[in-house]
Amino acid sequence: MKYQVHIRIYRCLTKDKKAVENSVTSQYSNGFVEGNNNRLKLIKRQMYGRVKLALLKAKIIIPSLKDIFLLYPSITFRIYR
Repeated sequence: MKYQVHIRIYRCLTKDKKAVENSVTSQYSNGFVEGNNNRLKLIKRQMYGRVKLALLKAKIIIPSLKDIFLLYPSITFRIYR
């Protein structure tokens, strides 16, 4: 049974050999996207049962804007209330 798992993993890796090679050798990373997904899931768990639009904006949208400005400092826009 233990070897069957290893064989399945090997088959999956060889089937997607090009994708595996690219993930190891590429200079690009999806860490930023994965980090945002993790943050949103955490907020979703914390806010279960007490979601209001103002609280959701405060927890998700405003911190995300800060991240965008850090990544792209040349972006400017106005926030209308």
